[in-house]
Amino acid sequence: MFMTREQSRQTGCHHPAKRAVQPSLRAVTRAWAQGESGFLRFGHNRVPLLHGEPASADTLQAIVYALYAEDTPSFTPSPVPGKPIPPKLATELWAAALSLSDRATLKGRARCRIGADVNFDRLNAFPIDRLTARFLGKCRDSKVRLGDSVRFDKHERMGILDDLVALEVLGVVKLQAPKQRPIQGAPQAAQEPRVQVDVGTERRLRREFEILADADAWTVLGCTPGMGSEKIDQAARRMASRYRQLSQDHRVSPGGQATAKRILARILEAAMEINSGTAKRSPARQLNPHTAFEEGLAQIDAGAYDNALKCFALAQKEQPHSARLQAWLGYALYHDFSRDLSRQRQGVRMIKKALDMGHGNGDPAYLMAKILHGDGELVRAWNYLDKVLKKHPAHKRAAALRDQVQKEIRRT
Repeated sequence: MFMTREQSRQTGCHHPAKRAVQPSLRAVTRAWAQGESGFLRFGHNRVPLLHGEPASADTLQAIVYALYAEDTPSFTPSPVPGKPIPPKLATELWAAALSLSDRATLKGRARCRIGADVNFDRLNAFPIDRLTARFLGKCRDSKVRLGDSVRFDKHERMGILDDLVALEVLGVVKLQAPKQRPIQGAPQAAQEPRVQVDVGTERRLRREFEILADADAWTVLGCTPGMGSEKIDQAARRMASRYRQLSQDHRVSPGGQATAKRILARILEAAMEINSGTAKRSPARQLNPHTAFEEGLAQIDAGAYDNALKCFALAQKEQPHSARLQAWLGYALYHDFSRDLSRQRQGVRMIKKALDMGHGNGDPAYLMAKILHGDGELVRAWNYLDKVLKKHPAHKRAAALRDQVQKEIRRT
């Protein structure tokens, strides 16, 4: 569990009447993060550390003075006798980092990408907000720009911004500047004459490739699953011949020729999928309101929340007053990372609306408990699951989740 901000202010050490020094702060943070025994040297003094923590209040006070000293400490691994008495060194590190925090340092770096490379496993010791922890978890999967998720003009994002500034001061989070594109100079006079460019053909080929890239095998070849193999082979040969000629035609621009080659590869791949029997219809073309819900559950299990959102929306057209569909639609919207963070509040509101409807098979309360479990609110999640299983004891998903939550509560 993360420390609260009130606990981070309760420090029992005397601090010098000046601001902390960032090199000293990062050196102490690295020594603490290693979790090993050794000596922290700064100036003519050395402070022992036991498993990354100071052994006494006096040792902690000496480390606090080191945070505000100009000499950058260095850590030397060495066996140190005694037992560690953790006096919350993370509290002092966080307080020093907040003294160096300045939102203005990040305000002009909205295009930077956040590489949340946590260089130690003790991040939970810092008083990080729950939204910040969720934001860093998203950054581990894919690099996210600072300006895409943190709005500087909204009050509810200031907590995330303050935590990111403090973590950058500590050296935990790194902001990577965008790559500069090379500046292309003017063409030289001695260049060879360029091939004739057909811009209209290039744009048309690009649009065709965008359509065929996400289509199923039968749509690529313009066929249906009920057609015979001979007609499918004829369609494949006809389309392959057309795009092979476009990829070799000198009247088409180089970009158009490259796009034609990509379309040709997609046509050959589609023909191979149909002949081998591995081709599948895309969900958007094979689904109907009666089968969309089951397909949406399968997409949820596969982690494709954007596809699940489309399936549940299609099923809701047939049953607009179903609390179960309303809850699953909100759950898919909550986890759809292709949208901004406002989708989470909207998804929770949709699940609460399903709970207010007062009917269903227990899925609305189960999905609310699943979201609370992901946020670390174990007790509230267990209460929701207990209510589900009292009314619907055969709910297998709720029973499995309650066992998991109960084990985590006992562990903590």
